[in-house]
Amino acid sequence: MYTMTLGQLKQDAVKLIDEFSSSSEITDDNDIKNKLNSLFNIAQIELSQISKINSQVSLSQDIPVNALGTEQDDLYTHNKDDITFTGYGRTYYFQVKGIATITIKQDGMEDIVIENNDNTQFATYKGILDNAGQITIVFGGEYYYSFRNIAIYDAKFSGVSTIPAYQKWLEYTLPDDFYQLNYVTYRGSKLEDYKKLGGKILIPSSYVGEVVVNYFKYPTLIDDDTPDDFELELNPEALTILPYYVASDVLKSDVSANYTAFEAKYNAKLEILNTTKNDDDNSLSIIQILGNI
Repeated sequence: MYTMTLGQLKQDAVKLIDEFSSSSEITDDNDIKNKLNSLFNIAQIELSQISKINSQVSLSQDIPVNALGTEQDDLYTHNKDDITFTGYGRTYYFQVKGIATITIKQDGMEDIVIENNDNTQFATYKGILDNAGQITIVFGGEYYYSFRNIAIYDAKFSGVSTIPAYQKWLEYTLPDDFYQLNYVTYRGSKLEDYKKLGGKILIPSSYVGEVVVNYFKYPTLIDDDTPDDFELELNPEALTILPYYVASDVLKSDVSANYTAFEAKYNAKLEILNTTKNDDDNSLSIIQILGNI
């Protein structure tokens, strides 16, 4: 795939404004030199919303069998009598809202007592016991409250954070460079029953295996420390427009210069790009496993 470096684009921009030095320096004008990285960053972000950069992230889903057999999102209420769930395993998970006392028991183990005092939203509790065995979860206390998504897994997890949520929808945080959702696939077919809420995507937990989120990304940030050999991620058509944007912006501070000519050329080229853009460019593939469920 054709690429251009930041240094090459800088040379093109300063040539347009006749500031190119015969020395190894791009320009002898420090005022211009200090602006270039920032201007190219602004320009590439603007162009990335027209000439979009494809990317993808892979989500791995595999929830163990729930020994309790309870249904996801079923709501239970406690009034005055204890409610007990028993199953074989080593890991527990549940959500509760209200003033509640929950006791987790296993033979040979000291009872774990959880006091929940939040009446405003469901709090999630999960944990790993030292050994597999018969686990009993007792929802007790004096007050009326709600609880849901109770599970006992006979699976050994590396840490509490890796215990999967027992919910119909599993929530993942989208990558930091996320700009816009393209499509979601599961086993090679497009997936329609997902939800996007702000910077998160929710996938039904019934899909076991790899779910791939295809999205458009923002380009890698260009800052003052970005070296000249940095290769920009935009396609060639978009890269050729960048110097005109930068040349125009540099000349705006010079009252004697005619920056409008470059601005007009940039806008004309931008319009051509906007009407001929193709989202089927070679994609930048970013594969990672998100585990915040």
